[in-house]
Amino acid sequence: MFYGNIGSDELLDFTVVGPAVNEVARIAAMCRSAERNVLLSQAFADAAARSEHGRLVSVGRYALGGVERPRELFTLDPFWKG
Repeated sequence: MFYGNIGSDELLDFTVVGPAVNEVARIAAMCRSAERNVLLSQAFADAAARSEHGRLVSVGRYALGGVERPRELFTLDPFWKG
């Protein structure tokens, strides 16, 4: 991920770019077609697993534009009783 000001003296914009940013943007865009308010990557689910104790459930593997392989996505279990 790279971040910073991009542009010219007349038009300067702060932005972030890179493969991780692209993947997050694609996952966010999948919320509508997957009919979920929240989608998480496998990496995020793995990192959160210690504290979530079964609260995250897989919604399947999805091809994401500009991402090499399909990614398994997760969401919050609506029936979880923590």
